[in-house]
Amino acid sequence: MKKRLFCLALCLVMLAATVLTGCSSKSLDEVQSRITDDASASAITLTMWLVSEKEVDSETASRITKAVNNITESKFTTRMQLYFLTDDEYRTVVTETIRKREDAKSIFADNAVKEEETTAADESGTVVNETETDKFGRITIKYPDLNPNQVDIIYINGEDMFREYAANGWLKRLDEELSASSKKIKEYVSQTLLSAAQIKGVSDGNEVNGTFAIPNNATIGKYTYMLLDKDLMEQTDFSGIYNKDEIDGFFNKGIFTYLDIVSKSNPDVVPVDATYDQMVDLLAHYWSIDPETYEEDSSRFSLLGYRYTNPKTLSKGQTILSFQNLFNDETFRKNYYELNLMRLNGYFGTAAEGQKAAVRFETGDLAKYESYRSEDSKYYPVIVKYPSVDVDDVYKNMFGVCAYTVNLSRSMQILTYLTTNVDFRNLIQYGEEDVDYKKTVDGNVVTIERLQETYMMDVFKTGNAFIAYPDPAKDLTADVWEIGKKQNRDALIEPLLNFDFAALAKASGAAAASDPKVGSSGFTYSWSTGYSREVLSQNDYLKAWMDSADRSGKGVYVLHTCASNVGQNLYATVYYYNNNIKNADVKVTDSGSTVNVSYGGSAGDGYEITVISFYGKKNSSKLDWTYTAGGTTESAKVTYRNAQIQFDFLNTKTYSVNLTAGLTKAMLADNAAAIAWVKAQSGSGAVVGTYTADNSEGGKTYTYLVYVPTISNPYSVSLMPTGTDKSLKLTVNYSTDISGKLGDSDAKYALFLVTVRADSDVAVDISLNGLTATEAPMEADPKLAFCGLLDVELVKYFDELTKKVEAVVNTATDKEKLKAIIDDLGILFTTRENGVFDNETLQGDLAKELTTDEVKKLASELDLERFYWSLLSATSTSEVKHKTEVPDGENMKVVDADKNPVCDEPYYYFRSPSVIYNEWASK
Repeated sequence: MKKRLFCLALCLVMLAATVLTGCSSKSLDEVQSRITDDASASAITLTMWLVSEKEVDSETASRITKAVNNITESKFTTRMQLYFLTDDEYRTVVTETIRKREDAKSIFADNAVKEEETTAADESGTVVNETETDKFGRITIKYPDLNPNQVDIIYINGEDMFREYAANGWLKRLDEELSASSKKIKEYVSQTLLSAAQIKGVSDGNEVNGTFAIPNNATIGKYTYMLLDKDLMEQTDFSGIYNKDEIDGFFNKGIFTYLDIVSKSNPDVVPVDATYDQMVDLLAHYWSIDPETYEEDSSRFSLLGYRYTNPKTLSKGQTILSFQNLFNDETFRKNYYELNLMRLNGYFGTAAEGQKAAVRFETGDLAKYESYRSEDSKYYPVIVKYPSVDVDDVYKNMFGVCAYTVNLSRSMQILTYLTTNVDFRNLIQYGEEDVDYKKTVDGNVVTIERLQETYMMDVFKTGNAFIAYPDPAKDLTADVWEIGKKQNRDALIEPLLNFDFAALAKASGAAAASDPKVGSSGFTYSWSTGYSREVLSQNDYLKAWMDSADRSGKGVYVLHTCASNVGQNLYATVYYYNNNIKNADVKVTDSGSTVNVSYGGSAGDGYEITVISFYGKKNSSKLDWTYTAGGTTESAKVTYRNAQIQFDFLNTKTYSVNLTAGLTKAMLADNAAAIAWVKAQSGSGAVVGTYTADNSEGGKTYTYLVYVPTISNPYSVSLMPTGTDKSLKLTVNYSTDISGKLGDSDAKYALFLVTVRADSDVAVDISLNGLTATEAPMEADPKLAFCGLLDVELVKYFDELTKKVEAVVNTATDKEKLKAIIDDLGILFTTRENGVFDNETLQGDLAKELTTDEVKKLASELDLERFYWSLLSATSTSEVKHKTEVPDGENMKVVDADKNPVCDEPYYYFRSPSVIYNEWASK
């Protein structure tokens, strides 16, 4: 003992000598002060925003915060301010706080607002060379005060919040930290979750792929297992094939035979406790795309899909869900036949309570699966689907760092510690030990008992669940996390995670609606006017702003919104609201740093709403917004809001309007009704084809196809919605550029489409401005629509063909007929090499091969030239050209076709769903 004390004393002497070297002229207090000053130079105060299950009173919040700071101040020289908010208020409060912080940093904010930012701390949140003296006279570290509206570490509760914050540039990109000082996180958070969490967000003003938040580690997904009744398996002598691992799923010869025997020998048994549709869904991923909304729904049967093979490889990055011609796949046909035979024989149903089922299905975790594997279980389990990371697993509970944090590295130190340190993690979750809870340790098992209900947190929302003590309030067993870790090792990534087909399709042809103008102050802008107050009032924020302006009196009011205020690029939308004008004639001009809206007309009880969109560099000079009315120019009353308003004037709660201009006849060639109408127009005047039909959403779809047979200058079209949410008055503005010239390849006619989808109680009135056109109603519903560069007609073609094929299959009433029909469908759907498809020749060939009247009839109704080309186009990952034959000496050779015979114009190729998906999957 004496030796140890001597060593300790020696160490202290050596340490003091080291510290005091070179400081012989300074007192001990001065040395202590210098050391404290150095520590203060890196002292930081951070905020952490958390969700609590119930409101946390101020006394408890202060006590928990103090306990947290006892750790973070000592270990990281970081003081924490914890904010506890309930679920129903959390997102609103955090969002508003970030917006206020953003407003204060805006280049467009008033100087008075910016001055509120002045504190003892600089922008990095540190205080240089500042110390303070405690009540005992000791010099201690000085921690900086919080900046106004400071947001650093934030909990993110759900995909919607995550995507909004990432798109707004409100989250720091964390990849660099995760590869350096915070790389330990990768050892504690499932790599599957981390990989799945990467999305496209805004970092420093640029859209980039990256990690913008850390998912809270927890058990991923559920297994789907097939349960085989043990008694029935043993009675039918099939338990042996299970024990030999010869059953790998439902689509197995042994299972088919087992079900046949059970159904014949045990009439009281339900062979398969499931529906036919559920079993068809297990067979393949179906590429079923709604022809009206373009949403992809894999649960609907389709002729196109990916037949499942090995469930262990069904993961993003491992498996591309290719667009297969399913009836050209022998294994698919065989299994599809078996399912339909079971349907005919009544195998599918729901077992009553106490009734046996030969096969049933269940979803659950690994613990449940292991329980079915026990000796006393009633079932033999077979995994048919492994847990996979879906949107809920990744985005439901996350932590991120706000883009306006005072220090990213220090924030990540705290997040890393929360993710990896058991004591700190459980402090945040349960509070102080022996005050808020007590724990019991039995070997490696820890159980807890809460001692109060004033500090209640959800274990899944406060960090890495796997290092938290299991929460008794969640009915979690003591070994739940060990089982969860094993389950996560089996987990896959949902192949279509973050895939939105409709959004990708629309984006594939996105283009600006008007030509922007470069302003004299270095920004680029475009504008439009004449908006309806009633339409804009469907947005709560715009309504509140205009109501406030009306209460303030007559005048011109400006709302300035900003989409991005980080990095170098800034995008903004400015709304001018003049509530004191009639018969307005508006012009927007700029000079220097001033943008002016000039009003012609007279003062009165009317109004005019003008919208200006612009973008430029963040360091551009602040713009001044003015207006001219009655010959007098004045500064406008400007309200700044540093967030774009998410409101589309043409897509509201009660209607949506789409304009597709610059069409050609070749683009319409695959739509029989539309191209027939265009070809039937023989006059020289403009005509508008109209058709109104019911749509799948219970409303109406209005089609307006405008055709101007001859033009000599380029044209442009814009839309202006007015009226109310129940009475849409749509003005279509048509204009020509008399100074412009058409190119040799440009169409010498104008062709554009306006479609309106509206609720059934919405009155729709459309008028053409700048063009006199005669109405020529269409005889048949063209169902004409465009969605970016997506081949909409191809989508409609396979949607209709799928229904016809299902109807043919359902005509079979016995085993032999069913087999013959499915075999015939295999012949009809045999993929052919791209070439010149002659309908008459193909019909003759098929008539000789097909054996069933039902499939023969289906084939006879098809244009086989289009059918076989469509099969190739729908399943290919690249564009498929039409073919024709041309002379080659004494022979003929096949080449790409030039002109479409339907319209005598060059073929126009849209993009198939397969091309759009594969471009996404290959990134």
